[in-house]
Amino acid sequence: MAFTLFSCSYFSDKTFISNEKNFEFINSEYTANIIIVDKNNKQYEKIIDPKRYHGWTKDFIGDFRFIFIKTGNDIEGIFIINNKYKKKIFSFDIISKEEYAEKINNNIIDPYRITIEIIDNIFEIRYDNTKYNISSYFSYNENYSSNKEKYMIDTQRW
Repeated sequence: MAFTLFSCSYFSDKTFISNEKNFEFINSEYTANIIIVDKNNKQYEKIIDPKRYHGWTKDFIGDFRFIFIKTGNDIEGIFIINNKYKKKIFSFDIISKEEYAEKINNNIIDPYRITIEIIDNIFEIRYDNTKYNISSYFSYNENYSSNKEKYMIDTQRW
C-alpha cells in the first residue's frame, strides 16, 4: 500500500512523452528527393511533391543516421545525425510538468522528432539538442562540394 501511495504521488506531477525517434520533412515550391540511411546502411528513398509534408517513424526507417535532400531548384542538404540517448526499456520518458512546459515554450513538443523544412529556399532544421547532435551542410554554403564528396554514398543517380 505504501508503494501505491508513493507511486501515485510521484506520477501526479509527471508527464509521459514518447521516446520513439521520428523524422518529418515539410517541402516548399519544388519536388524534393530524399535519401535516408539507417545505422545498418539500409537506404530509404522518397520523392516529395511540392508543398507537401511527409513523416517517417523509427518503425519504418530504423535508427536513421544520414539524410540527403535535393530539391528541383538544385538546393541540397546533408544531415549527419548522432544520437545522445540510449535505447530505453519503455517507449516513453517520464518528465516533470515544468520540463514539459519548458519544451512547449521552446517549440519542442516532441523531443525525439527531427523536422526539416524548406523556407524561402533555405533549410530550417528543428530538433532537441539534448537528444541529438546534428551536423548539416547546404549547397548554398562554402565548402559544400568537399563535404558532399566526403559524406555521399551514391551521388551518381542525382
